Amino acid sequence: MELDERESIESGSHGHLSQLASVGQIAAGIAHEVRNPLTAVKGFLQLLQQEAQHEYIDIAQSELENALTTLNDLLQ
Repeated sequence: MELDERESIESGSHGHLSQLASVGQIAAGIAHEVRNPLTAVKGFLQLLQQEAQHEYIDIAQSELENALTTLNDLLQ
């Protein structure tokens, strides 16, 4: 393999890794912005549940946990 070809391949690999790093940073930023309101909702649901037990609150908490788990899995 010639030197020019090798440099071209290495340059392409570096560019691809840079793009992947950028995508990771964007995903982390989006996850952070989504997690904040979900965490607020989780806190309010816990407060509501202290006042009165209701099946819908349990369902909402379960679905919220699923969403947070999915968000964490995305970051992995």
